[in-house]
Amino acid sequence: MKRAHLNFKVRPRIQRTFLDWLASNRERFAVPIRITKRTDRHIEWWFVGVNPIVYGVLTWEIGVGVEWEGETWDYLTFFEASPRRTAGGYLCSMCIPEARQVFASREVLWRDHLFEPFLEWVNDDLAKARWIGIYGGREEDGTWAKLHRRRCRTRSRERRYGMSRAFVSRCTTRVHRRGRP
Repeated sequence: MKRAHLNFKVRPRIQRTFLDWLASNRERFAVPIRITKRTDRHIEWWFVGVNPIVYGVLTWEIGVGVEWEGETWDYLTFFEASPRRTAGGYLCSMCIPEARQVFASREVLWRDHLFEPFLEWVNDDLAKARWIGIYGGREEDGTWAKLHRRRCRTRSRERRYGMSRAFVSRCTTRVHRRGRP
């Protein structure tokens, strides 16, 4: 099987597993991802055709963040797992005890708890979003962001941005470039 990365010495097992899974599942993404940076601690990516303020990162979890004016404004979603070795394999210690499953390996657990839910979120939420709301500010109590499927009216302290580089203006930016779903 062809690896998704050129460096065969990717150290963290979760990164190797993710890159191999991504290579095998690229065609399933409604919004493709492009790896932009890999270190021993994390992998970063952009979503092809999506406003570059939205990015993804894999550490020991997957997060999708929004960067605005050089700051991480908010994370739109996180996918987490905490593998714990047991006699029969691995289970996720974050799951409630009555719902815990035993997986044959950490790789299988990561696919089930991180990679597949991330793919589902990309296809069901990100691909269908048209706008992103950017809220709060440095002078306020916090910052946050939210995907929207329809353009919403902006209140005085809200900014909504679509997701496309092609539609940047003072108060709106689309989620996707022109012609994207």
